[in-house]
Amino acid sequence: MGVLADGSVYFDAYLMLTPGDIAFLKKITGRSFDPETIAAEKAAGTFQGDPLAAAIGEARADNVHGWGGLSGDVNESFLQSIKSAMSNPQGDGTYQGLMISQAELAAAFLVLGRKPHPTVDASA
Repeated sequence: MGVLADGSVYFDAYLMLTPGDIAFLKKITGRSFDPETIAAEKAAGTFQGDPLAAAIGEARADNVHGWGGLSGDVNESFLQSIKSAMSNPQGDGTYQGLMISQAELAAAFLVLGRKPHPTVDASA
């Protein structure tokens, strides 16, 4: 956690991940997002961000601030909100500025034991 020049608090999204989030992401990506691994990878210059992990961490930070966000386990509803935001015709194809791959999102749904909901074309 840090403080910006204007006094706003910011979080390193990856540090907001819960143990459940870390286990969930490990099943999807095969990578560990625990704080020790991230710190070691950053120190070695080998850390590669992951948009889905960042989205989950940012949702956790939003919850801490009282702005909604994610308070329980990652669930189908949360993933569907990501999918909906990314497929919104008025949007930019991202979730809060994060470009999450469709393959990673589909894998996340599968980890939960569900198939992703098809995207509904609002223009039809």
